[in-house]
Formats: sequence, structure tokens, C-alpha cells
Amino acid sequence: RYWNVMMGKQFKLDPAETEQLRYMKSIHVHHLYRVFNETKQSIPWLRRKQHYLALVKFNAPVTVTDY
Repeated sequence: RYWNVMMGKQFKLDPAETEQLRYMKSIHVHHLYRVFNETKQSIPWLRRKQHYLALVKFNAPVTVTDY
């Protein structure tokens, strides 16, 4: 499965010069992450969200601006 990320998108239908499309080369999920289970109400909401973090490596550099 391939994932992509669109950065700088302002309007859904109109393309803009600010848009940057990147493809994910790899995703590194936190080793303590547990898949969120909405039905496990016995676990407090905040604890279910712990370690909800991942690092993503893109196929090309991203230009970061103040906007």
C-alpha cells in the first residue's frame, strides 16, 4: 500500500503553487503504540492515546515556510 502527503493545500479543488506532494518511503511508529480501540471504555481516553506518534521519511525534501 502506498501513502502520500499533500502539504500546502489551501483549497480542495483549486491547485496552488504552495502545494507539495510527497510519497512516504517509510513510517516508523512508536514501539509502545497500541492500535486505538474505541470500544475499550475501561481504559481512560488519554491512556488510549499514549505513544500516538510516528516518524515519516519522504521520497524528497520538503520546503518549510512561515505559512
